[in-house]
Amino acid sequence: MAFEPEKETRKMFIKRAERLMRSCPLAALFLVQAGVSRAQQNTVLVSEGKSAYSIVRAANAPSSVSKAADELQWYIEQSTGAKLPLVSSPAVPNNRYISVGDTAVARKSGLMDNAIPLEGFRIATRGGNIFIFGPDTADKELTPQRGTSNGTANGVYTFLEDYFNVRWLLPGEMGADIPKLKAIAIPVVDRTEAPAFPSRTLTSVQTEKESVKEWQRHLKLGNSISVKHSHSWAQIVPPSLFAQHPEWFAEIGGKRTLPVGDRYKIETTNPELVQYVADTTIKFLQDHPDRFTASLSATDSANWSESAASKVLYDKDPRGGLSVTPLMLKFYNDVAKIVGKALPDRMVAGYIYADHLYPPSTGIPPLEPNFFPVLATSNSYGYQLYRPSVQKEWDELFQAWGAKTSNLGYYDLPNFFKGGYFTPPAPEILNFIFPRLAKYNVKHLDITSNSTWGQSGVKNYLFARLMWNPKLDANALAHEFYVRAYGAEAGLKVEQIYQGMDAAIKQYYNKDQGIAYTASPAFVRQVLGVQYPRVEKLYLEAEKASAKATPQQRARLQLFGQHIMLMQWQVRDFGVYPNTTTSPLYRTNTQLAELLKGDVPGFGIENAPAVGITKAEKVYAPVKVELLPKLANPQTGLTAPNVFSTIQANRILFYPTADSEIQIKPVRVANQVDIVRYGIYDAFGKNIQSGVMNTGEIIRFTTSEKQVCYLDIESTTARFEMEFRGAPFAIHNFTDPGKRGLRFDAKTSPIYFYVPASLREFYITVNTSSPGETSLNELYSPSGKQVQTLATETTPAVKFNAIADASPGDWEGFWCLWPKKAASGRLGTVNIKFDPALSQWVVTDPNQPLKISELK
Repeated sequence: MAFEPEKETRKMFIKRAERLMRSCPLAALFLVQAGVSRAQQNTVLVSEGKSAYSIVRAANAPSSVSKAADELQWYIEQSTGAKLPLVSSPAVPNNRYISVGDTAVARKSGLMDNAIPLEGFRIATRGGNIFIFGPDTADKELTPQRGTSNGTANGVYTFLEDYFNVRWLLPGEMGADIPKLKAIAIPVVDRTEAPAFPSRTLTSVQTEKESVKEWQRHLKLGNSISVKHSHSWAQIVPPSLFAQHPEWFAEIGGKRTLPVGDRYKIETTNPELVQYVADTTIKFLQDHPDRFTASLSATDSANWSESAASKVLYDKDPRGGLSVTPLMLKFYNDVAKIVGKALPDRMVAGYIYADHLYPPSTGIPPLEPNFFPVLATSNSYGYQLYRPSVQKEWDELFQAWGAKTSNLGYYDLPNFFKGGYFTPPAPEILNFIFPRLAKYNVKHLDITSNSTWGQSGVKNYLFARLMWNPKLDANALAHEFYVRAYGAEAGLKVEQIYQGMDAAIKQYYNKDQGIAYTASPAFVRQVLGVQYPRVEKLYLEAEKASAKATPQQRARLQLFGQHIMLMQWQVRDFGVYPNTTTSPLYRTNTQLAELLKGDVPGFGIENAPAVGITKAEKVYAPVKVELLPKLANPQTGLTAPNVFSTIQANRILFYPTADSEIQIKPVRVANQVDIVRYGIYDAFGKNIQSGVMNTGEIIRFTTSEKQVCYLDIESTTARFEMEFRGAPFAIHNFTDPGKRGLRFDAKTSPIYFYVPASLREFYITVNTSSPGETSLNELYSPSGKQVQTLATETTPAVKFNAIADASPGDWEGFWCLWPKKAASGRLGTVNIKFDPALSQWVVTDPNQPLKISELK
């Protein structure tokens, strides 16, 4: 807290000592001595809005230092009304000063002789002057580990936190809390501080926003060691290599498996492959001198190679399941050894994760010194650390891996739900995690959080504070956030909301040991539905209490309240909350759609889980659209060709043959654990209509003859069955983030894709990668002749290469692919990818086939 000299006088200290004397004479004596000394030596920086101080910085200071000095001036003025002049070193001011960074006066003071760890800082008072400095990388300069160090800036932000009581609660203007002070005095101080972890990264929090970057800088997030890691096999060993080197890819069921999507596996025991991966990694690092690490992490999911050489390295995890840790460690070490000889100052990173999370049953072998393991504790994703058994296992994992390396990374999604939702910070879990990360000397932290700042701001704040200092208490930090963010009385009500939700989630996780980190319909019913009445009551009480709060605090509370409105919509949509308009927080679907467009200036808040701000405009590639005659030999067998069943995001093109009303009916929107947004745009990307998609609610809009328009659906988890009326339509087979192509969901239909005469060869792949899912896919030429059957019963992925036939009737025109249920297995998700040389638009209605060509 700030020290105010007009209050903390020698007389007041003596009075406090007299009161304490009656219970502890020795303590009182110490207080008198300390108080007298403190009163005599405190440096009065500002009094009654005036200051005799200047801020000194070097003329050639790095931008991080210059920015910090500017902010120091601005925040002091906002707090006290005093604007301290900025002076460029080497000039020495006549009055007293705050020296920021590597200045002439700082060097002359002798204080800079002591070494400070990267990103650390020193704050010291000497002769009435204040010095703040630390190691700073110059602009475009990197540390030996290809990171940056903003030590001085970290010292400035700590100075503002500790002595001016400034807090950066949320990004942007809304987030800063700056108490108004009449006077400020700095005690005699000489402190050196550095982060507990040299690499601190918080992801999925809208880091592309400038205001979020600024918030991260204020909260002292940063990386003096740059560690990059990702599922990288699909980039290092792409599917295009399969034709030449099938032996480099996983053997499944006795056959080398065609790579499809981004989750296939490679044959890590093949020496030629190991050399190829090492050579590719060396070249990557040589081409990217700014990179300290290159990732060797496996693609996600299972489907490990079943070759004899691989199976020798199979193991059992402590739960009796398959562990491929010995297989992966051999691969990591084999590649690292080759890379280390060529580039001894660089490293390779790799996940310790999922099927290779647990140490080998025979113990962890020696690891190459240039291997940087990143422990991705998939067993703790979500709120699983509420389980005592998971806590024990988590601790044992870090103890085991930490004992084998001095370079250990940590990746996790603690206190997180896939799909968003209301995610309380769970201080109990955070107080478990962070001291242990420091205990086991973890170097790199990469934590995924939520971008819905209106409800996850407190969690993001706690993560950032604890990444710098894991000794802090998460409960105390959370309490401070609520009170500072929303006001003393309203903040306590909000705190009760979070604490109640937190307790309900803890109970939910311990009741069902199978829950991981996906926000399921069961969560909506058993947690959100049960808790909602209590949450609404407390929020309305907080609104009433906010009359005593500041306008900024009320604005933050209103932002938080928008998430309560969304929560009500979710539980109402699942039938666990009455569909009543009597609630003050009730919003219609139309109102919610408008709410989701909302944007806080300078902030870019996401209100809905996994959904960004709807753009007023989009950019579409110009296309030529032709409506061709009814197909002569349609292989339909389908009574409703205007119905389409799919999963995840989609784009639909409409081409009206007359001025008409187009109707889009969501027959089914399943697993709706997130808000499903849609937008309708004209050919130039101008938004015509936007809203929320709900089962049975018909979306209507009018358009003109031959005017192309688009329906864009934004979702990451929802499954759809939609019916279209009013115009011919086509579905875009765009590659989704998982690179799986067009995705049918359980209910399939024939799809038609156009092959031009100029194309002499194309391929198509079909994949059903989930365990137990199969499909039988019949392929027909334009004449209606069955050309091939692609079955995924024995292998999860199949590929068919078509070469131009002599007969024009069996080549140019619409081909048909009809996914069906196979003789064995179940029909689930069917993923279809077309050769990029083909148009990626497909149709399902053979009566109105659209030929769509992109214009160059």
